[in-house]
Amino acid sequence: MANRQRGYVPIEIGGDTYQLRYDFNALAQLDQRLGQSFFKVLSEGNIGFHVIREALVAGLANPANGRGVATKALQHLEVAKVDYYIDKIFEGLEAAGLIKPKDAEGEDYTGGNDEGEA
Repeated sequence: MANRQRGYVPIEIGGDTYQLRYDFNALAQLDQRLGQSFFKVLSEGNIGFHVIREALVAGLANPANGRGVATKALQHLEVAKVDYYIDKIFEGLEAAGLIKPKDAEGEDYTGGNDEGEA
């Protein structure tokens, strides 16, 4: 079960459920593996398969999954599920408080918008 208050988000890969979590160390590892800031890569729209794989490795490397889980999970990634993986990465970034969640109408998580407010 997910514990979004602690930044954990469930992700299914190859029929198994794992927990993604993006903390400071995960993001530092991701930046190092990419050779540049992950957020810079996202802002430039350069989200290729390599970036997705590295983001998953960083997010899966947490105590909830145990050691060596990322390697096992990577063996079961499917090209047809790339959109699902991207959605889960963004959901993990939201759960970590790194990006602001939006609902279907573009309002922020507080349930309102700024129009008409003083």
